[in-house]
Amino acid sequence: MFDPEACPALGERLFVDKHGLGVCDCDDGWGRWEDGRCYQEFTRGFCDENQIIRIQPKDSSCKAKTLDNTFRECVFPFVVKNKLYTGCATEDWPMTLSEEVEGTPWCPILQHPNKTMKDDNWGLCTESCPVSKDENSFVYKDEIRKRKLLQSSYHIQCDDNPCGDPRISLPHRSTWTETEGP
Repeated sequence: MFDPEACPALGERLFVDKHGLGVCDCDDGWGRWEDGRCYQEFTRGFCDENQIIRIQPKDSSCKAKTLDNTFRECVFPFVVKNKLYTGCATEDWPMTLSEEVEGTPWCPILQHPNKTMKDDNWGLCTESCPVSKDENSFVYKDEIRKRKLLQSSYHIQCDDNPCGDPRISLPHRSTWTETEGP
């Protein structure tokens, strides 16, 4: 049974992550804004007058900038020097990098059936990509939370209120006709 005191902030509920730990995050129909709070869709929330909050899906794929300056999707998991990576690698770069990008995580964009990289098909990971962790590394709750926020599958924005009246956010029965319905 869900304990409402586990996640006391408005609009949050308890989720279980892949490690079996409880993590508070915004419930369905709610989105997290830059201030860290959850806001319900179709309400005014932090928006200006005559605007409402809209939650839009965003591209959650991890992309890498390749040698020819194009962006391609990373392919996970992959193997380099008999080590399995589940996110971008921070070591074993396929080539020596210049000083301005040295240390940037990388990933393959094409791989063989045995999960090794095909030829020189790799790129430098964008900031939204996950970084692979050593299987013996500790993962702290704050890190899971930070990672979850960075990898959220939506973005939240203010749009004009289609109802026009700033006091009206959700559709109301009085605005429906008998033939149109909700």
